[in-house]
Amino acid sequence: MRPHPIVPPIAVPSLVGAALAYAVHGWPVFLLLPPDRTPPTVGRSIQHGGATRDPARIRAMVDRYPAGLLAIQTGAASGLAAIEVDPDGGGRRSLAALDADGLLPGTLMADTGSGKLHLIYAHPGVPIRSGTRLLGPGIGVQADGGYIVVSPSRHPRTGGLYRWHGGSPFTHPPAALHPRLAARLAKTPPHRRHLTLAPDPAVSERHTR
Repeated sequence: MRPHPIVPPIAVPSLVGAALAYAVHGWPVFLLLPPDRTPPTVGRSIQHGGATRDPARIRAMVDRYPAGLLAIQTGAASGLAAIEVDPDGGGRRSLAALDADGLLPGTLMADTGSGKLHLIYAHPGVPIRSGTRLLGPGIGVQADGGYIVVSPSRHPRTGGLYRWHGGSPFTHPPAALHPRLAARLAKTPPHRRHLTLAPDPAVSERHTR
């Protein structure tokens, strides 16, 4: 894995400016309310189907919840699948193993406000699971049904900023998720085993009487 160089983040004019920029890039956004990061409701649930790219709705969300944490919906809606590395949960060792297997091409990355790392890949176009420890200890995935908190948010507990590596998420487009990882994370296995059952003689006899 060849990470992009870390440089100071580009200043974002405002929460609404960042949200609109992500939306223009095709990424649906919503807000979470600290400290428990519960999605607020503006007309309907933001997390469940309410993430939006509509400028008017984005402005309404930010006007109503100016202290919210900005999040991008992952999965097919945004075309993003994020691998989340938790160093405190054994993520470094698991990450090294995945990298040694050639499963982690260089891609867009971000640091979270809690000290985790996001490796953000292009969604492969098939349903991908979200959850913790899906790729080993300390390695979770945010894809279909999930989200990632992004810059310029500040973590409510640590005070740490969410930062894009390279300063901007638009400089380095996400690489394709490795096919082996996509198959491993698919909600439905790509190849189902079809069983051919021998006919039951009793059934055949009944239907030929």
